[in-house]
Amino acid sequence: MVWVAGGVSVAVLVAGMIVVPRMLVKLPRDYFVRDQDSAETNKHTPALTALKVAKNILGIMLIAAGIAMLLLPGQGILTAVVGVFLLDFPGKHRLQRWLGAQPWVFKPINWYRRKKGVEPLQHPRDQDDTTDTAAPQGA
Repeated sequence: MVWVAGGVSVAVLVAGMIVVPRMLVKLPRDYFVRDQDSAETNKHTPALTALKVAKNILGIMLIAAGIAMLLLPGQGILTAVVGVFLLDFPGKHRLQRWLGAQPWVFKPINWYRRKKGVEPLQHPRDQDDTTDTAAPQGA
């Protein structure tokens, strides 16, 4: 049992060190402020369905790993948050915006993105700044 727990701990640590940082760097800058994409929700091909199932399984695994990392070495909170972002469920977009607005989530993500030379994410409360509503001058 000790060997299994040790193996799981090492696997969770390695996965957290590889998967989570890559996902955080690949997030678009406006991830927390853009409107929910509904174009892909109407597509129902077998390949897209399989991809959604795989994405949801990965999300559940990351949430479980994140919870385990609260006691084991690793980035537990960020890993669980990334897992939530992969899941498909009603109200997901609202939950993502709420989670993204929390300082304990937002600050570490942007710290890591800056460290990797990637532009920081826009904060959900700054969503009014993402649209250019100014009228042309001289009109």
